[in-house]
Amino acid sequence: MERRDELLAAAREFGKGGGPEGRQAAANRLQQIVLGLPVSEITRCVRQSLPDPAEYARALLVGARPGLAGEAEGAQVQSRQTAVQLAVFKAGLKLLRDGGGDAGAELRETEAALLVSALDAELAGMTGTANLTEVVHQAMDVFERDAPLSCLALELLPNALALLQAAGGEVDVRNGDGDVTSCPAAHVCQDAIDRVCTRAWPLASVAKVLAALRSFPLPQESLKQAVGTAVARARLADTQDLPAIVHQLLALAARGPRELVLTEITRLFDEKAVEAAEGGDADDAKQRVLLDVQGMVLLHMDMATKHDAELGQAWLRQLKGDAPPRLSAFSLAVSFMLAGTQRFEQPITDALKSMILGAYKDAAAQAVSSWLPRSSGSKRAGLPYGSAQAAALSTALLECARNSARMHQGGIVQPMVQLAVSLIEAGGSGGFAAAKPTGGAALAAAAAAAAAAAAADSSAGGSIGDGGAQVPPAQRAAALGSRLLLELFSAHRDMRREIICLCHNNLICAKEEVAMPYVRLLALLVRRNQAIIGDYLKEMRLSLEHLTFLPPSAALALLLTVWPMCRSRRDAQDYVVMLLRKAMFSRELQARLLAARGFLYLVSQQLQAGGGATPSFEASEPGPSQITMSQMDSMLSGGGAGGGATLLHEVMSFLRRCLTQQPEVRRAVYEGMPVLLAADPSVQDSVAEPLLPHFLRFVEQDDKLLPLLKLDDCIKTPNEDTARIVEPLAHLLSGVRRLLCEARRQLAGETDAGNFRLLDTELLQGEAGGSGSAGGPASLLRRCFALVRRRLVEAKIEDFHFDASLLEYPPNTSQGQHTQATADLLLGCWEVVMEDLVEEMTGGAHAGGAQQAEGGDDDEADDDGPFLEDQLAQVFQQHRRLSDLASEALKGKTKRGEGGPTGLTQAVGGTRRGPGRLPGGTAAPGAAQQGGAVVAVDKRVPVLSLACLGKMLNSVADGGFKLAQAETQEDECTLCRDPAFITFVLTAAHRQLAACEASELTAAIATGTAGSAEDGAAMRRLLAVPDWQQLSAPLFRASQTVLLAKCGERTAAAGGTGVKKEKDESEGMTQMAARALHKLLAMGAAGGAASVAAVLECAPAPSDRAVELVDLPALNGLSEAQRGIAERLPVLVELTKAALKPSCAKELELLCGGLALLVGLLPAAHANAVADWAVAACQDTRGLNQAPAAKALLDLAVRSRAAATEPRRQRDAEQATPDDLDLLHDLATDLKALVEPEEGPEEGETFALINARTYLGLLSLAGSHVDSVLSNLDWSLGRVRSVTAAARALPPASAAQQNAVALRQHWEHAALVRLHKAADVLSLLAEARLNGPGCEVLLKSLIRLYKVLGSAARGQLAPKGRKESVPPLPGAFIDLVSWANETLGPRVYSFLDSVYSAQEEDEEENEAANGADEQVTQGAEAADKAAAKRKRAAMRAASKAKRESKQVPALIFAIEEWERHLIKLSSDKKDAARAALMRNARRAASRDFKLKFPGGGVATKRQRRGAAAGEEEAAQQEGSAEEAQEEGETEEGYDEAVEDDGEGYGEEEAGEDGGGVQY
Repeated sequence: MERRDELLAAAREFGKGGGPEGRQAAANRLQQIVLGLPVSEITRCVRQSLPDPAEYARALLVGARPGLAGEAEGAQVQSRQTAVQLAVFKAGLKLLRDGGGDAGAELRETEAALLVSALDAELAGMTGTANLTEVVHQAMDVFERDAPLSCLALELLPNALALLQAAGGEVDVRNGDGDVTSCPAAHVCQDAIDRVCTRAWPLASVAKVLAALRSFPLPQESLKQAVGTAVARARLADTQDLPAIVHQLLALAARGPRELVLTEITRLFDEKAVEAAEGGDADDAKQRVLLDVQGMVLLHMDMATKHDAELGQAWLRQLKGDAPPRLSAFSLAVSFMLAGTQRFEQPITDALKSMILGAYKDAAAQAVSSWLPRSSGSKRAGLPYGSAQAAALSTALLECARNSARMHQGGIVQPMVQLAVSLIEAGGSGGFAAAKPTGGAALAAAAAAAAAAAAADSSAGGSIGDGGAQVPPAQRAAALGSRLLLELFSAHRDMRREIICLCHNNLICAKEEVAMPYVRLLALLVRRNQAIIGDYLKEMRLSLEHLTFLPPSAALALLLTVWPMCRSRRDAQDYVVMLLRKAMFSRELQARLLAARGFLYLVSQQLQAGGGATPSFEASEPGPSQITMSQMDSMLSGGGAGGGATLLHEVMSFLRRCLTQQPEVRRAVYEGMPVLLAADPSVQDSVAEPLLPHFLRFVEQDDKLLPLLKLDDCIKTPNEDTARIVEPLAHLLSGVRRLLCEARRQLAGETDAGNFRLLDTELLQGEAGGSGSAGGPASLLRRCFALVRRRLVEAKIEDFHFDASLLEYPPNTSQGQHTQATADLLLGCWEVVMEDLVEEMTGGAHAGGAQQAEGGDDDEADDDGPFLEDQLAQVFQQHRRLSDLASEALKGKTKRGEGGPTGLTQAVGGTRRGPGRLPGGTAAPGAAQQGGAVVAVDKRVPVLSLACLGKMLNSVADGGFKLAQAETQEDECTLCRDPAFITFVLTAAHRQLAACEASELTAAIATGTAGSAEDGAAMRRLLAVPDWQQLSAPLFRASQTVLLAKCGERTAAAGGTGVKKEKDESEGMTQMAARALHKLLAMGAAGGAASVAAVLECAPAPSDRAVELVDLPALNGLSEAQRGIAERLPVLVELTKAALKPSCAKELELLCGGLALLVGLLPAAHANAVADWAVAACQDTRGLNQAPAAKALLDLAVRSRAAATEPRRQRDAEQATPDDLDLLHDLATDLKALVEPEEGPEEGETFALINARTYLGLLSLAGSHVDSVLSNLDWSLGRVRSVTAAARALPPASAAQQNAVALRQHWEHAALVRLHKAADVLSLLAEARLNGPGCEVLLKSLIRLYKVLGSAARGQLAPKGRKESVPPLPGAFIDLVSWANETLGPRVYSFLDSVYSAQEEDEEENEAANGADEQVTQGAEAADKAAAKRKRAAMRAASKAKRESKQVPALIFAIEEWERHLIKLSSDKKDAARAALMRNARRAASRDFKLKFPGGGVATKRQRRGAAAGEEEAAQQEGSAEEAQEEGETEEGYDEAVEDDGEGYGEEEAGEDGGGVQY
C-alpha cells in the first residue's frame, strides 16, 4: 500500500509540473518507481486499486512511457517499459471482464469508463506490433465474454487497430490449433472487425456497441454487417431500447449505408407493429408503448436529417425507385417527417401521390389483364401489386393518420394535409371531368360520389364502394384524400379549424369539379361529428357565404351538408334562411334556383318534423334581411303541423315570387309542391292557393272561345331571330296533376297514386262532386284541371292554329322558333292528359299485369274503360299529327345551315338535358329574365312519368287496350299494336332514360351529401330525380316483344345493293327498341356488376330456345351479381340472334354493343360461351354490308375472347382456349387475302362478315384493340422490371427472393407470349400493304409495337454496376427476337417501301394535275368545277403525305431503338444465346435517307425526275447512287448495304422528329 501511495504521489508531483528541473526530477522518480515494480505486483495492485483504478493505471502507464526521463534508454529499459504497459492493459481489461477486483469490490460503470479512457490515452505510447496485437486480442476476448462492462473494451480497438495498420508488417498469431503463424497486420485488424460485426451483441449493449463502432475504420461491407447485426439484435431487444439503437444507427449511416439503414429501421418497426397487433386488446398497452417509441424515433430521424441531408435524399430515392419500399404506417410517418423539412416537402408529397395514383392505376390495369398469372407469389414475397397494393396503401395511410396523435408528433400532420389536398385535386382535374364511363359523365360523377361516401364509412382499405374497379383511379385517390382529412379531423383537435377553413378556401368561386370534393368532405364532417361540429359554426358560416356563387349542384350539396347542423342549432338555421332570402332576390338564375329548392326543402323538413318551435315571420314586419325567423315564435299558430304549416304560409310569398321568374325556377316550384303535400296532407289548400290563379292565367275559361290554352302568353320573342319559352306550361299542368294525385292519395289512405281515380265522373261532366271542401283552392284547382283535360281530349291541332302554312317559316327565324315552342308546349300538355288517362284506366282494372287494385269499383271501371280508351286514342292521334307537322317544318324547304335542325340548335343554344339539370344556354350572368331555350320537337323529352311509361310499355307487351270501335269497322285493332304508338312509347322511354342519365349527377349529390337516407330520398323527390330502374322490367318486355316479332318477320335482304327497298314501318319501332334497351344496359353497366344485375333481374326469364343458343356453364361459384347477369344473358343473345341479318343492321349494332358491356363482368367460362356464339356469327353472317354493324359484332367477339382469356401455362399452351389475339390473327389473314392486288375473294374465307364494304371498319377495330393490348403489355413489362428490382433488394437465396423471381418469370413469360401474338397480327396486316386510312392506322400500331418491343428488350439489360446479376434470357424472348428478325422486320420494311412508293405516286399525280390545270380555259364553269375537284384531291393527298411523313420517321426511330437494345444484349460474347440475337437481323443504317426497292438499284425521286429531264442528269444520279452503295458495302458486321444520297423519304421530317439515328 505504501508503494502504491508513493507511486500516486510521484504521479501527482509529475502532473503539477514546476520548472524544467523539477519536472525532470519528478519524471525520473516516477519512472524509477514504476520500473522497479514486479509485473505480478503491478497486476495485483491494479486489481486492488478499486474504487479508482483509473488513476493508478494512468500513473503506471505514464511512468512506463518511453522517453520520459529524457535520456537514451537501453534495450533493457525499453523491454521493462513494454512489460509494464502490457501488464497494465491486461489487468485493466481483466477488471472489465470480471466486473470487479480480487477483494470482491464491484467496478462501477463510471469508474470503468474512466479506466478505459486512461488506457486509451496511453495506447499511443505502446510500441511493437506484437504488443498491439496482444492488446487487440485481449480486448476482443473481454468483449466476447458478454460481461456487463465488456463493451467498454471496444473503445480501445479503434486506436489499437489504427496503430496496428500504421505499423504494418507481419504479425505472429496463433491459429485454431494453437500453432503460431505469421500474417499481415491488416488481416488481424479485419479479423477483429469481422468478429465484432458478426458477434451476437448483448441486448442491453447494442447501442453501446454501435456507438463504439462509429470510431472503427470500417469498410462498407463491414458497415453493412454491423447494421444487419444491430437490427437482428434490436428485434430481440426491449422496445424501450429502440430509440437509442436507432440513434446510433442513424449516426453510423453517415458513413455510407444510408438506404440500408433506413430500410432496416422501417422493416424493424413494421415487424414490431405486427407483433403488437397480433396480441389484440390484451396488448393495447404494448401498442401504446410502441407508438411512444416510434414518436421518439421520428424525433431522432428528424434531427439526423437536418444534420445529414443525404439521409433524406436516400429516402427520396427509394420512394422514386423502381422498387419502392413497402409503405406501412411507420414508413409513411417517416416520409411525412421528412416532408416537414422545406427542402423535401414538395418532392416527398409528389412521390407519395405518384405511388398512390400508380397503385390505383395498377389495380385498374390488372383488373383487365386476365391473361396475367394469378399467383400468390407476390404476397409471399411481400410484393403486393394491383388491388392488394392499393388496399395496403390506403390502410397504412389511414392508420398513420390515427397513430399520429398517439405518437405526439404534430410535425407530420401538415404534410399529411398537403398530401390529402394533392390527392383531392388529382381527382378533380384528372378524374371528375375527364372520366367518362359507358353511362356518361354524369354517371361517372355519381359513381365517384357514391364511392366517396362508401369509402368514408368503410373501415377497410380495400376496394372503394361496389364495383370499385369501375371508379377511375383519380377518383379513388380523391376519395382516399377525403378519408385522410376525416381521420386527421378526428385525431387532432388543433387541426379541425384548419381543415374546415381549407374546405372554405377551395369553395371560393370554384368550378363544380373543384368544389364538389370539398362539399362532400364537409358533409361527411358534419355527419360524423354532429356533437362537436357546432363549436366551429363561425368557420362553417364562412363556407356558406359563397353559397350563392357556387354552381347550382355544388350549392345545393352545400345546403344539404349543413342542414343536419341546422336541426340542432337555431342560429345556424337562421343564417341559412337569411342566405336563401338574399338568393331569392338575386339576379343570378342559379341563386334563384337554390332559393326555391332550399325553401321547399326547409318547409318539407319542418312538416315532417310535425311541429315545435320553428322559425316564422310576417310580411308586415321588417324586411327579411333585418330579422331572423326565430324571433317570430309568438306568431306560431296551433293545430295541424304547427310550426311547419305556419312556415309554409310565410314562405308562400317567396314561392309566388318564384312563379314570376325564369322557367327553370318555376319548374322547380312545380316539382317541389307535391313533396310538401306528401309530407303533410293537411296543407293541400295552402299549397294549391298560389298555383290556382297562376294556372288560370294560361287557360281560357270560356268554353266557346278557342284555343283552350293561351300558348302565346307562354312564349316571348325578344328579337327577330329568337323565341323563348317563359312558362313551362306542360310542367305546370303536370305539377298540378301530381299535386292533386298526392292529395287524393293521402285522403284515401292509398299507397299508390295509380290505385284511385283522380277525377270523379261527375266532375268531368261539369257537375258538382269530388272530395275536399267545395270552395277550397284544392277543389277549385281540381275542377279547373278537369275542364282542361276534357277540352284537351276533344281538341284538335287546328284549334291552336296549326296547319300546313307554318311550314313556310324557317326554323332559324323567330316565327319558326315560335312554332316549335308552341308545338313543344302543346305536345307536353297532351302528354299530361295521356298520362292521366292511362293512370285512370290501369288504376281500376290492372297495373302492368298485376291484380286489380283493392277497393276499386269493377263495374264502373268496365263501363268507363272503352270510353277512356277512345279518349286516349284521340289524344294520341292529335299528338302524332302535331309531332309530324313540327318535324316536317324542321326538315322544311330551307337550306341546311339556314333552317333545319342545325340552324335551330345554333339559334337556341343547345338541347335540353332533362330533369334536374339546367338546359343549355339558359341564363346569362346578370339577366333578371331569361326565357327557356326552344328545343327541336324531334329532340324533346316527353312529359311522361316513368310510372306511366312503364304501364304503357307493359300494355305494348301484353297487347294493349282494346278500342271501342275501329275506324274501318272491319278489323278490330288495339292502340298498343299500332306501330306509331309503339314507336312513340319506346322513343319516350329512351329520351327519359337519357334525361335520367343527365340528372344522375344531382342524384349523386343528394345521396352523397344528405345527412341521412331519408333526407336524400326527400331531396330526390324535390328535385324530381326519378328512379330509372323502374323502367327495366317493362322496357325489357316491350323490347323483347317488338324485336322478336318484327325482326323475326323481316327478310334477310342485304343492304347496299343499289336497289331501293320499300320502307318498312316497323324499322323505326325495332331500332328504337334496340336503342332504348342499349341505353338501359349502358346505364346499368356504369354502376358495376351489382347495378347491371339489378337491371337484368327485371328481364323476363329466358326461353328454352334462348338457353340453347348459348351453351353457358353451370352457375356454381358465381357471386350474386354475376349469377343475376348470367341467368338473363340468354335473353339478350336471343334478341341479338333475331337481329343477325342485313336488314336489321342498326338493331344488330345496338344489341351487340349492349352485350359487349356485360361480358367484361362475367367469369371467363361464361364470357367464352358468348365468344363462341359471336365468333360463329362472324363466320356465318353473309351479305352484311353495313360497316358499323359488322364492327359491333366483331367487337363483341373480341371483347368476349379478351374477357375469357386466362393465364396460359407453357406445358398446355396448345390446348388453351383461343383468345382475342388468336381471333384477330384469323381476321388479319382474311383481310390480307381480301386486299391483295390480284383478284381476291369477295368475302373472307374464315369470316363471311368481311367484304369490300366492311373491311376498313374491321381493320380500324383490330388496330384499336391491338393498341390497347400493347398499352397493357407496356404496363405489364414495367411491372416486371419493378419486380426484378425488388427481388434484387431481397436477401439472396431467401424464400422471399425465390418467390419474387418465380413471379417475375411467370409474368414475363405471359407478357412475351402475348406480345409475340400481337406482333404477328400486325405483321400480317403489314404484309397486306394497305392504302389510305388503313395505312395510317397500321403505321400508328407499328410504332407502338416497336416501342413495346424496345421496352421488353430493355428489361433484359443489366442495371448499371450489376452485370453479374443478369439472369439468363427467357426462351420466349429469344423466340420473339428470332421471329422479329426473320419475319416481322422484312414485312415492315416492305410495307415502308410501299408507303414511300405511294407518296411518290401521289406527288407525281399532283404535279400532273397541276400541269393540266394550266391548259384549262379559264372562266368555263365545268373547268372551274374540275379545277376545284383537283385542288381538293391535292389538298387531301398533301395532308395524308404530311401525316405519313411524321409517322414514318417515328416508326424508324422506334425500330432503331429496339435494335440498339438488341445490340447491347448481343455484345456479351460469353453467352451464346445473347450473342446470337442479331444473327438474322437486317442491317440498321440510315433508313431515313434512302431505301433499296425491289427490282434492283436504288429508286429515288431525283432518278425518276432525271429520266424525264434528260439522260445526262440521270447518269449523274446513277453515279452518285453507285458511290453511296460502295460506301455502304465497305462497312462490316451487316448482311446488306443500303445506299445513301440524302434524298430518301422523310429526310427533313426525320431531322425534326429524331428519326435519323445512326450507330
